[in-house]
Amino acid sequence: MSTFIWPAYFISNVVIDKKIIPNSYSMQVCMESLDNKSKVSIGFKKIKYFVEHHLNNSILIDTNNLQLPLFQNLDNNIIEFPSEPWDYVIGVILLKKFTQITNKYLIIHYLTIDSAMGDNVKYNIHDELDLDMELSENQWWDKDSPSTNNIELRWEDLNIKDNGNFKPKVIKGGLQS
Repeated sequence: MSTFIWPAYFISNVVIDKKIIPNSYSMQVCMESLDNKSKVSIGFKKIKYFVEHHLNNSILIDTNNLQLPLFQNLDNNIIEFPSEPWDYVIGVILLKKFTQITNKYLIIHYLTIDSAMGDNVKYNIHDELDLDMELSENQWWDKDSPSTNNIELRWEDLNIKDNGNFKPKVIKGGLQS
Protein backbone atom coordinates (compact mmCIF):
# COMPACT_ATOMS: atom_id res chain seq x y z
CA MET A 1 0.00 0.00 0.00
CA SER A 2 1.27 3.47 -0.75
CA THR A 3 0.78 6.66 1.23
CA PHE A 4 0.53 10.01 -0.50
CA ILE A 5 -0.34 13.61 0.37
CA TRP A 6 -2.61 15.71 -1.81
CA PRO A 7 -2.31 19.49 -1.49
CA ALA A 8 -5.54 21.32 -2.33
CA TYR A 9 -6.68 24.92 -2.35
CA PHE A 10 -10.08 26.56 -2.45
CA ILE A 11 -11.61 29.99 -1.98
CA SER A 12 -14.91 30.41 -0.16
CA ASN A 13 -16.89 33.14 1.52
CA VAL A 14 -17.36 32.71 5.24
CA VAL A 15 -20.37 34.21 6.99
CA ILE A 16 -19.68 35.14 10.60
CA ASP A 17 -22.58 36.92 12.30
CA LYS A 18 -23.49 39.66 9.80
CA LYS A 19 -20.17 39.70 7.90
CA ILE A 20 -19.25 37.98 4.64
CA ILE A 21 -15.51 37.43 4.49
CA PRO A 22 -13.71 36.01 1.43
CA ASN A 23 -11.16 33.46 2.53
CA SER A 24 -8.55 31.29 0.82
CA TYR A 25 -7.84 27.84 2.23
CA SER A 26 -4.90 25.50 1.94
CA MET A 27 -5.36 21.86 2.74
CA GLN A 28 -3.30 18.67 2.69
CA VAL A 29 -4.90 15.26 2.84
CA CYS A 30 -2.69 12.28 3.72
CA MET A 31 -4.12 9.09 2.22
CA GLU A 32 -3.16 5.45 1.84
CA SER A 33 -4.45 3.18 -0.89
CA LEU A 34 -6.53 0.17 0.09
CA ASP A 35 -6.62 -1.62 -3.21
CA ASN A 36 -5.55 -1.44 -6.80
CA LYS A 37 -4.78 1.70 -8.76
CA SER A 38 -8.18 2.07 -10.47
CA LYS A 39 -9.98 2.04 -7.12
CA VAL A 40 -7.60 4.68 -5.71
CA SER A 41 -8.31 6.78 -8.77
CA ILE A 42 -12.06 6.70 -8.07
CA GLY A 43 -11.59 7.78 -4.44
CA PHE A 44 -9.23 10.55 -5.45
CA LYS A 45 -11.60 11.78 -8.20
CA LYS A 46 -14.39 12.01 -5.62
CA ILE A 47 -12.37 14.16 -3.22
CA LYS A 48 -11.02 16.33 -6.01
CA TYR A 49 -14.49 16.89 -7.49
CA PHE A 50 -15.90 17.81 -4.10
CA VAL A 51 -13.19 20.39 -3.44
CA GLU A 52 -13.21 21.93 -6.92
CA HIS A 53 -16.97 22.03 -7.47
CA HIS A 54 -18.54 22.28 -4.03
CA LEU A 55 -16.03 23.99 -1.74
CA ASN A 56 -14.57 26.44 -4.23
CA ASN A 57 -16.69 29.61 -4.53
CA SER A 58 -19.09 28.39 -1.87
CA ILE A 59 -20.57 30.17 1.12
CA LEU A 60 -19.72 28.62 4.50
CA ILE A 61 -22.18 29.41 7.27
CA ASP A 62 -23.36 28.21 10.67
CA THR A 63 -26.72 26.40 10.40
CA ASN A 64 -28.02 28.65 13.19
CA ASN A 65 -26.88 31.93 11.62
CA LEU A 66 -29.90 34.26 11.35
CA GLN A 67 -28.62 35.50 7.97
CA LEU A 68 -28.91 32.04 6.35
CA PRO A 69 -32.29 32.70 4.63
CA LEU A 70 -30.73 35.65 2.77
CA PHE A 71 -28.44 33.29 0.86
CA GLN A 72 -30.98 30.67 -0.19
CA ASN A 73 -31.67 32.18 -3.64
CA LEU A 74 -28.02 32.46 -4.68
CA ASP A 75 -26.43 30.13 -7.21
CA ASN A 76 -23.43 29.59 -4.94
CA ASN A 77 -23.25 26.37 -2.99
CA ILE A 78 -24.32 27.18 0.58
CA ILE A 79 -22.56 24.82 2.99
CA GLU A 80 -23.99 24.74 6.49
CA PHE A 81 -21.80 23.81 9.45
CA PRO A 82 -22.90 22.82 12.97
CA SER A 83 -21.16 25.91 14.41
CA GLU A 84 -19.29 28.99 13.17
CA PRO A 85 -17.16 27.84 10.22
CA TRP A 86 -13.71 28.40 11.69
CA ASP A 87 -10.81 26.54 10.11
CA TYR A 88 -10.72 23.79 12.72
CA VAL A 89 -14.46 23.06 12.44
CA ILE A 90 -14.24 23.05 8.63
CA GLY A 91 -11.28 20.66 8.80
CA VAL A 92 -13.03 18.19 11.10
CA ILE A 93 -16.19 18.19 8.97
CA LEU A 94 -14.18 17.80 5.74
CA LEU A 95 -12.20 14.92 7.24
CA LYS A 96 -15.51 13.23 8.08
CA LYS A 97 -16.89 13.88 4.57
CA PHE A 98 -13.72 12.74 2.80
CA THR A 99 -13.64 9.58 4.91
CA GLN A 100 -17.23 8.81 3.88
CA ILE A 101 -16.63 9.32 0.17
CA THR A 102 -13.37 7.35 0.04
CA ASN A 103 -13.78 4.59 2.63
CA LYS A 104 -13.95 1.86 -0.06
CA TYR A 105 -10.74 3.04 -1.72
CA LEU A 106 -8.49 4.97 0.66
CA ILE A 107 -7.61 5.37 4.31
CA ILE A 108 -7.32 9.03 5.27
CA HIS A 109 -4.68 9.40 7.97
CA TYR A 110 -5.08 13.12 8.54
CA LEU A 111 -6.14 16.41 7.04
CA THR A 112 -4.27 19.67 7.55
CA ILE A 113 -6.07 22.96 6.92
CA ASP A 114 -5.24 26.63 7.22
CA SER A 115 -6.57 29.88 5.78
CA ALA A 116 -5.65 33.50 5.19
CA MET A 117 -8.34 34.63 7.64
CA GLY A 118 -6.93 32.27 10.27
CA ASP A 119 -3.40 33.73 9.97
CA ASN A 120 -2.30 30.55 8.19
CA VAL A 121 -2.27 28.61 11.46
CA LYS A 122 -2.28 24.96 10.39
CA TYR A 123 -4.64 22.52 12.08
CA ASN A 124 -3.67 18.87 11.78
CA ILE A 125 -6.80 16.76 12.25
CA HIS A 126 -6.65 12.99 12.71
CA ASP A 127 -10.11 12.21 13.98
CA GLU A 128 -13.57 13.77 13.96
CA LEU A 129 -13.69 13.10 17.71
CA ASP A 130 -11.13 15.89 18.05
CA LEU A 131 -14.02 18.35 17.70
CA ASP A 132 -15.42 19.26 21.08
CA MET A 133 -19.06 19.03 19.98
CA GLU A 134 -21.61 16.39 19.17
CA LEU A 135 -22.13 16.10 15.42
CA SER A 136 -25.66 15.19 14.49
CA GLU A 137 -25.93 12.16 12.26
CA ASN A 138 -27.30 11.80 8.75
CA GLN A 139 -25.95 15.17 7.62
CA TRP A 140 -24.15 15.97 4.36
CA TRP A 141 -20.81 15.06 5.92
CA ASP A 142 -22.08 11.52 6.71
CA LYS A 143 -22.96 10.60 3.11
CA ASP A 144 -20.95 9.07 0.31
CA SER A 145 -22.20 11.61 -2.20
CA PRO A 146 -21.11 14.97 -3.60
CA SER A 147 -24.12 16.53 -1.87
CA THR A 148 -24.04 19.29 0.68
CA ASN A 149 -27.01 21.12 2.17
CA ASN A 150 -28.52 22.63 -0.94
CA ILE A 151 -27.12 20.40 -3.69
CA GLU A 152 -28.46 16.89 -4.12
CA LEU A 153 -26.29 14.82 -6.44
CA ARG A 154 -25.12 11.26 -6.77
CA TRP A 155 -21.71 10.16 -8.04
CA GLU A 156 -23.47 8.36 -10.88
CA ASP A 157 -24.92 11.72 -12.02
CA LEU A 158 -21.33 12.90 -12.50
CA ASN A 159 -20.16 9.68 -14.16
CA ILE A 160 -17.88 8.94 -11.19
CA LYS A 161 -18.73 5.41 -10.19
CA ASP A 162 -17.19 2.15 -9.16
CA ASN A 163 -17.74 -0.29 -12.00
CA GLY A 164 -15.90 -3.14 -10.34
CA ASN A 165 -12.52 -4.05 -11.74
CA PHE A 166 -11.09 -1.99 -14.55
CA LYS A 167 -11.59 -3.96 -17.78
CA PRO A 168 -10.68 -1.90 -20.83
CA LYS A 169 -12.28 -2.93 -24.09
CA VAL A 170 -10.52 -2.24 -27.37
CA ILE A 171 -12.86 -1.47 -30.21
CA LYS A 172 -12.04 -1.11 -33.88
CA GLY A 173 -12.96 2.10 -35.52
CA GLY A 174 -12.04 5.62 -36.12
CA LEU A 175 -13.65 8.60 -37.65
CA GLN A 176 -16.63 7.60 -39.69
CA SER A 177 -18.26 9.84 -42.24
